[in-house]
Amino acid sequence: MLEQRWQDRVETIRDYREWSATGRVAVLMGDEGGQASLRWRQRGERFDIQLFDPLGRRMAELEGSDESVSLRRASGDVTRARDAEALLHQEMGWRLPVAGLRHWALGLPEPDRPVEGRSLDRHGRLERLQQAGWTIRYQAYADGTPRALPRRIRLARGDALEVKLVVDQWQVTSP
Repeated sequence: MLEQRWQDRVETIRDYREWSATGRVAVLMGDEGGQASLRWRQRGERFDIQLFDPLGRRMAELEGSDESVSLRRASGDVTRARDAEALLHQEMGWRLPVAGLRHWALGLPEPDRPVEGRSLDRHGRLERLQQAGWTIRYQAYADGTPRALPRRIRLARGDALEVKLVVDQWQVTSP
């Protein structure tokens, strides 16, 4: 029964090709880290992630797809690369797993990578996912329904890297 709930959830949510989320992100790397408010808009393979400082000023905008990405700083400087995670690390010192996070944020595993482990709650939603060297813990969902999207997620890669994501608002525009 639980596995069927999970499969039903996956069938529904994997069709969400266009969505947006607003919230906050914190990245902790040992004794260093940073935090920002964010607006993430996903349209198929294309993403646009805007990061804002605590006063609401735009720090950076990361946009692109799996093939190429650009980061525009508040100063207007633009840097381009092939990999979003590497570009964010190079330009801002953050390690944010953008490719996986676009799926993990929805409460789904990344489709093209093996799942190393998972556990489900009573609604058939992820409580914990291990994938691509990351452990993702789903601490809260929007509500108690089986198709609710995550509100609080904690990602860890070993002891040295932790990402906390809090989604204040979801908007799904497809299917």
